[in-house]
Amino acid sequence: MRKNSQKQTEASRINGAKGKGPKSSMGKDRVRLNALKDGLFSKNIVIKSLGERKEDFERLKKETWDFFQPASAFGEMLVADIVENRWRRQRVRRAESADMKNRLDTLWIRDELRRSDEVASQKVLFFDLLGKYVIAVLSQPTEDTSLTVKLEEVRQKLAGTSLGVEFLIKRLEGLDSEVQAEGQLSGDSLFEMLACCGFGNEEGQICLQLDLVNFLEFKKAPGPPAKKHGKQKRAKEKKTGQKEAGKERPEFDKGMYKQVLSVAIREATRQLKVRKKLLEYAEKFEAKTRTTASVFPAEGSDRFLRAETTIERRMYRALVMLLALRSESGVPKMLT
Repeated sequence: MRKNSQKQTEASRINGAKGKGPKSSMGKDRVRLNALKDGLFSKNIVIKSLGERKEDFERLKKETWDFFQPASAFGEMLVADIVENRWRRQRVRRAESADMKNRLDTLWIRDELRRSDEVASQKVLFFDLLGKYVIAVLSQPTEDTSLTVKLEEVRQKLAGTSLGVEFLIKRLEGLDSEVQAEGQLSGDSLFEMLACCGFGNEEGQICLQLDLVNFLEFKKAPGPPAKKHGKQKRAKEKKTGQKEAGKERPEFDKGMYKQVLSVAIREATRQLKVRKKLLEYAEKFEAKTRTTASVFPAEGSDRFLRAETTIERRMYRALVMLLALRSESGVPKMLT
């Protein structure tokens, strides 16, 4: 074993004096419990860092003392043993409850993150396939349906989870906002609407047809008369004193066409919202089942069981000895 020189020892002493650890007795007493996890096997009766209070222990002690009313030093020792082990058993049960809650919270967080990651990867694939589908249809229409099939498979996976359905709902709500502003959907938005609803979905096909009607109607609607033509017409009418006969402009209610398409998109959105609620209900029970299967066989439960069993043996042994002390038969053979 290597020994430090006198110089090294002196240097270590000086460096140690520079430490910023606790100096007071109270600080040292607090620091010594830093490594304490749940105190199952701690020798301390009351551990403040675990939320235990001396007042509660004293109340338990008084209740037990008043009940047994020990009349001898040996009886007092047995009652004290019963009190301490009752207190420690409560600590075990509190620690087990806290540990169970921590494990449940951890499992819930991990489950949420896992589901979120799965949906995030499906979103990326959805946008990638949608972009390729739009390019393929607009550049060179073909009878190849491979992209349509792949896009539909991704949509079904998204529609299989509440988080995925929420994504589809938000996309449709964005498309509805576009309709409210423009009166119709752009080419890219139209394909996205089909991809969100499903290419075989009835509501999606209705939206497709309504958007086509809006496109044709908006195209046929007459625009405002040219300024030059309007001035010439008004000058001629003023000169002759008669209004020039002409074709009356048909009334075109753009708001009506816009509203009809918006209602169709909102109906598709409503159906997805109903689906989301059903999925949330199912996922809630599935999570409980997974949690139950994951928590109860945990190895940590054995630790609490062993601690509680050990403490109960001590407590009941003291209880039996106390009862035997009061009886005429003396100490039972099982305790000798």
